[in-house]
Amino acid sequence: TELLNHLFDHMHDLKKTSFSQIDKLYHKKLYKINQLHKFSDSEGPFEGTIIGTLPNGKLQIKSSDDRLREYSFKEVEFL
Repeated sequence: TELLNHLFDHMHDLKKTSFSQIDKLYHKKLYKINQLHKFSDSEGPFEGTIIGTLPNGKLQIKSSDDRLREYSFKEVEFL
């Protein structure tokens, strides 16, 4: 029940938080953000940097050739 109480407390806190605050927290914790990394998509492997997400949930990656790429869930993977 301690875990459940903690989850309820956290949900209550989230309800009081603005979208922009939640978005900032999310991006602060986003795995490998602002780090050059190897990825693969339907076009093949490439190197790029996760720069954020869009309001619709798509992941934004700037590739090493300066292309801004946007991906939905499972359209890109880490290598």
